Amino acid sequence: MEETVLIVMGSHRQAGYSGKTVAYLEALLNEHAIRTVVVDVNGLKIDHCIDCGYCSKNKGQCVFTDDMDEIYKLLKDINHMVVVSPVYFNGIGSRLKTLVDRCQMIFMSEFAFKTPYPKCINQALKGGYLISFGGANAYENQFIGNEATIGLLMRNLKMPLKSHLKYAGTDHWEKERLPDAVTEDIQAIVKHILKR
Repeated sequence: MEETVLIVMGSHRQAGYSGKTVAYLEALLNEHAIRTVVVDVNGLKIDHCIDCGYCSKNKGQCVFTDDMDEIYKLLKDINHMVVVSPVYFNGIGSRLKTLVDRCQMIFMSEFAFKTPYPKCINQALKGGYLISFGGANAYENQFIGNEATIGLLMRNLKMPLKSHLKYAGTDHWEKERLPDAVTEDIQAIVKHILKR
């Protein structure tokens, strides 16, 4: 299977720091001949999880048929995932949260049927990364919601969270470019993926 990195763009604003980060990361990975798949939450049509219990009775299935079908396939096969998200009220944005909520089926595959949803890939070869942007100046627990939510998703994907890059005070950054510190951190993620 070809090495693939799934990049999830979780911001409602495509031209903000999350969007710029996704574009830079994708270009850098492609330069190293690493295949990328970018999922932009803004382009998805996903119904909200309604806790209907369907996935607890039907292994690996959801009652809805929508854009999550393709996401489920990606999440089954990937070795690496990078989620990029702003902080909204100490958590991820609503569109990204809808995607995460629909991963209840992934949790239920193991909880109800004792079978992990992802393919059996050695966890040592897998890696999850989270990049969070907070507009406010730094404060205690500013990024805890993002890490708790995305960390739980990655745990259900049997994908260790390798790092969580956290950037506060982005409302005061220069709007046209990513700071050097961010691009350097992204380069470090790429090096880590290449070394695996």
